[in-house]
Amino acid sequence: MTQKIATTELLIDKLALPTKKSGQLGRVSDFLFSCTDPNNFSRIYRGLAKGVKGLAALDQFNYSLPAQLSRAFSSPQIFVVCLPGLSKANGVAFFNSPGP
Repeated sequence: MTQKIATTELLIDKLALPTKKSGQLGRVSDFLFSCTDPNNFSRIYRGLAKGVKGLAALDQFNYSLPAQLSRAFSSPQIFVVCLPGLSKANGVAFFNSPGP
């Protein structure tokens, strides 16, 4: 952490994400996250694309999204994002998998 911008509550909830196995959801029972109000903490959102609704930590931090998913599924901590070539096309993200 390089700078403290906001103090907020740490929340714990359940998270379910689609997996490569058709029809099955991967579940994380104790997913840690935090929420901020962009109107009260506008510095966090400064410089991001218009309409951004949230942020996710994707680095090596113990509670980043890839780290929590890696621990929950006992898999390597890998994060892959495939950006679309066209603005109207969908991108895709892979967690704990080297890709498609």
